[in-house]
Amino acid sequence: MDLGRCADFTGAPDGLVEILGARIHRRGITLPTLFMLSLDLDGEHHRLNKARHLAVNRATWQTQRVAFSAQSATVKIEGEMTCTPEQMVNAPYLDPDGTEVFCANTEIGDARLVISRRSPRVPWRWREDRRLEGLGRAHFEVGGRVRDPSVTRPHTLVT
Repeated sequence: MDLGRCADFTGAPDGLVEILGARIHRRGITLPTLFMLSLDLDGEHHRLNKARHLAVNRATWQTQRVAFSAQSATVKIEGEMTCTPEQMVNAPYLDPDGTEVFCANTEIGDARLVISRRSPRVPWRWREDRRLEGLGRAHFEVGGRVRDPSVTRPHTLVT
């Protein structure tokens, strides 16, 4: 499971985006990533996490970048969260079945969003409504069974 969050966008004090990508393994087959997005902005709450959204939502997760697009009938949200390898830590942990997995994590990444709405004159077209940027304010993490060698900073357990 991969996730991300940004709650501090320039010029949008109530802006909050949360993203979640889930890869399901069934009988030795990995299904395509299911991607969900939630956006609170300007008093509106967009929850793009229902089956009708999952059919069109898309995301690509890499260690230092996640790019995504999600939409409903009235709003489309496209964006990315990025960072450098130096801005990440690598945290090993055990899956419930005992398999070692790795999580590359940042708390100081950048988030950029483009929010589009249906054009009132041409309803099959989208028009850009707003851009949001949260530099150094995004958290995202990418999990996997193989440690990414570009992320050299280990997670330090504090007890």
